[in-house]
Amino acid sequence: MTAHDKDPELRFVTAIFTYISYFVLIMLGHIRDICGSLTGNTRYRGAATRKGYAELFKSWESFYTRRLYHRLQDCWNRPLSSGPGVHFDVMERDTNDGNRTLFTTGKSTRCLNLGSYNYLGFADDWK
Repeated sequence: MTAHDKDPELRFVTAIFTYISYFVLIMLGHIRDICGSLTGNTRYRGAATRKGYAELFKSWESFYTRRLYHRLQDCWNRPLSSGPGVHFDVMERDTNDGNRTLFTTGKSTRCLNLGSYNYLGFADDWK
C-alpha cells in the first residue's frame, strides 16, 4: 500500500468544528421547540391522534427531520428529468415556505454524473 492509497487523515480542528456546528444546530432546534410549545407559535404542531388509533411518532422522534433535515433537504433527493447516464438533467426546485415543501420550476440543469454507480455510462444507449 502506497502513501497515495491511504485515506487522508481528518484534521482535529475540522472534526471539532463539525461537532460544534452540530451541537449548535441541535441546541437551537431544542430552543425553538421549547419556545414554540410555550407560545403555541410553531409550524410543527402535532397532529391530533384519532380515537382508536395509535400515535405514529412522538415529537422527539421527528426532531432530526424537523430541525436539521428540512434545512438541507434541497441538497438531497434531487429529481431527474433524464436517464442516469454520463450526464443527466436535474430539475430545479424552489420553495415558498422555508424548505418545508419544494416544487419544481420547470427548468433543468445538465450535470456530469459523478454520484451513482453509472457514472461511467454503462447503462447508456450505446447506439
